[in-house]
Amino acid sequence: MPDSLIAGMQHGLQTNIEKIDVNDPDLHQTVHPGKAEALAQAAIPSVLIGALIHLAKQKEPSAHIPDMDTVFAQKSSNVVEAIANYAHTTKEEAGAYISRAIAVLNQMATDEHRGEGVALMRALENQQSDILKYLPSDLNIGSTLGIDLIDDRTHKMEGPLSFIANYLFNEHIHNKKSDEALNNEDGSIEGAADKL
Repeated sequence: MPDSLIAGMQHGLQTNIEKIDVNDPDLHQTVHPGKAEALAQAAIPSVLIGALIHLAKQKEPSAHIPDMDTVFAQKSSNVVEAIANYAHTTKEEAGAYISRAIAVLNQMATDEHRGEGVALMRALENQQSDILKYLPSDLNIGSTLGIDLIDDRTHKMEGPLSFIANYLFNEHIHNKKSDEALNNEDGSIEGAADKL
């Protein structure tokens, strides 16, 4: 199995997705329609980011992700609708594909991380900047899940991204503190996290 979660998901679902060019003004368009399946392009990074959010909120992360409502924090109907719209398909087809993607992630967690939730969470954290490069901004997954930074195209550019799970995914962080931290001197997420 590939080391990359994105690659592993593509392998498990027998599909192909592409990185999104952050300089492309049409980020909402299907990326490389000849090479990438729109449903996979929307669902795979959404499931991985949703899983990271879910695991980051647990004191003792469980590697098994039971369903869409768990992955998307009870907002699965909104996420399914966004993915269906992006892929120009039905909500039923989008929902079924997301369920398949969750099953593949669970299998990867068992095979690659021996079912250890902390190991899966660390892998998601370590690869989150890469995962975000595949996530279509037009889905507005960040807005739907209450973490607008996910949709910010500047965070899809090449280069390091801090562990936003430690910074944003903690539901106990007060909004005012987050806003103040984001306005730190150098504008980096790392500096923002240090101020919290």
